[in-house]
Amino acid sequence: MNIPKIYFKLSKKFKDGGTLKEELDQFGNLLETEISDIFTTEKQLTRESKNILENYFKTNDELCPSDSSSLNQYSLGSNYIPSKAICFATDGTGNPFCMDFLNGEMPRIIFWDDGNLEWRIIADSIENFFNLFDPD
Repeated sequence: MNIPKIYFKLSKKFKDGGTLKEELDQFGNLLETEISDIFTTEKQLTRESKNILENYFKTNDELCPSDSSSLNQYSLGSNYIPSKAICFATDGTGNPFCMDFLNGEMPRIIFWDDGNLEWRIIADSIENFFNLFDPD
């Protein structure tokens, strides 16, 4: 999993966080979040990804399956295990944004939506993710 080089440049621009331009993801679905903490070094990305993905999502008994009738092409459900993902930021309540490399070298961006208790695809690239936000 190679982190896109543009990520490090963009992460510095958003080092103080970011606010959504509109309450929509790249695909026009409602998105209510913000960038609170962003990880700007490879060491930090590795450490925080391990902490978030291994220590929380694989051991949290409170997670329950999403209603499959609510899933759309961008919903991954609550049972999705982002095994090829790197978390790069969190929102104000600690929900992670991750680069998901499941489909190859160009990661899609997924987000843990705690309102629906599911993973969602919110952008098809890191550039399109950051285009959703204005830096604070």
